[in-house]
Amino acid sequence: MAWYNGLKPRSRAGLAGVLAMATLAGLLPGLFGGLSGGLFGGLFGGSTAAYAASGNNDDLSLFSDVGSIGVPLAAGAFSLWQGDTEGAVDLGLIWGASVGTTWALKKTVDATRPNGKPESFPSRHAASAFAGASYLQYRYGWKYAGPAYVVALGVGYARVDADEHYWRDIAVSAGLANLSAWLLASRYEPPVPVAMSFDPATGVYALRTGFRF
Repeated sequence: MAWYNGLKPRSRAGLAGVLAMATLAGLLPGLFGGLSGGLFGGLFGGSTAAYAASGNNDDLSLFSDVGSIGVPLAAGAFSLWQGDTEGAVDLGLIWGASVGTTWALKKTVDATRPNGKPESFPSRHAASAFAGASYLQYRYGWKYAGPAYVVALGVGYARVDADEHYWRDIAVSAGLANLSAWLLASRYEPPVPVAMSFDPATGVYALRTGFRF
């Protein structure tokens, strides 16, 4: 674990946030085998377990499960790849606020789903996916957020197509995620390169930097 011990405290915090989301999704237990993905089922309404029990292999249903957690995980991985650990921490807060608020509303409103089951409003799948996309929008801009929003919309469509939600549930989830990102995300500012040089002939030190407009 020498590579981990060499990380700065904020890098460790950002990495921990991404790993926590992966663990909640049940992805790490699946990768390492032998453990159940029950946490994922509990977080997202047991849909994965239901699909497995019923033998339903519908591609859209699988897409909604993978996309809901894949978008924020990909956003977090991108931030860490950029060395943007502050952004990774922001993402964890945005994701937690979005999914947590959605969970609280589900328990409070307890609206009936199109298929007759409870807790339709809002959608946790959509809230999770749109949290990742909204984070990318406010942190890095539409260049990176655009593809993520396409996936998030696909997740919403899949949930409606499966009779798990109404479009109002998806819209409110997207709004909550975007509001969370607007409140919690800060704009990414790339580090400014600085170089120092010394001229032995004159004994002068020079400090050079650059800005991009």
